[in-house]
Amino acid sequence: MTPLNELRVINDSTILYLQKIKRDCTKNNIMKDILNDEACFFKMEKSDAYMVLKDIGVMEQEVENTYQKLISPSEFHRLLHCKKIDLEDENVVIKYPVFGANSQVDELKKDNTNQEEVSQNSVIVQNKQPFFKRCINFLRNLFKR
Repeated sequence: MTPLNELRVINDSTILYLQKIKRDCTKNNIMKDILNDEACFFKMEKSDAYMVLKDIGVMEQEVENTYQKLISPSEFHRLLHCKKIDLEDENVVIKYPVFGANSQVDELKKDNTNQEEVSQNSVIVQNKQPFFKRCINFLRNLFKR
């Protein structure tokens, strides 16, 4: 089960419990609507994501680890492949490089200045390596994740 599905199950269980004891579950219903979007954590700021995770019931010491799983490069590319994320969507605040037709590879070929490589934390690092070497290093870093 994916971390997002686990969060959905926890939230749905909380909603059922709150309804059973006749308590207000408005907040959990709103979170349920948010979690219906598989790309929701890519569309919110880190502080908002932490708030949602804590409100759902993720333990404080697990919030960062859970968040990193939810916004991992592999999850981003999976959602992109399934067309759940649109690179042109202005709501997406967390993006990772994409290689393919009309992508960053083409941009790297056109640009003769310093090129960018994205680290695991999506921090941009400047380097001055030849184009091919930059691409190979990027692939190595991608597969290390």
